[in-house]
Amino acid sequence: LEHIKAIKNIMEKAIKEIPTLRMLTYSISDLEKKANCLYKKIIEKNIDANIYIEDGLSQVGGGSMPLETIKTKVIAITPNNMSVSSLEKKLRLSDSHIIARVYDNKYVLDVRTIFEDEFDIIAKELKNILSL
Repeated sequence: LEHIKAIKNIMEKAIKEIPTLRMLTYSISDLEKKANCLYKKIIEKNIDANIYIEDGLSQVGGGSMPLETIKTKVIAITPNNMSVSSLEKKLRLSDSHIIARVYDNKYVLDVRTIFEDEFDIIAKELKNILSL
């Protein structure tokens, strides 16, 4: 029993300290909370775009799991005053170098891969690029 508790403690510590492991183990409930928080920060900036929280899939990555996906929550943005590809390029080349993906003619921010301390930066860059 002590060995099981020790292993559990090691796993909990690893999840807290290893960003990739933390990202892979978020619950949908955690992701919904993160998505709502980022959504509110973006909406407060009053930008010229349609913004939604949507269900999505995160790709786990390469190596032994190149095609594996897990459920996630995303912020989907469709700008009103420029193309989605222009928004993607401007955010990628911004001072903050924000990287996301374009899917179904939307700019998609996967909250599984974004830390809370980055939310204000993302909202600020969106405001700079998509001001009304």
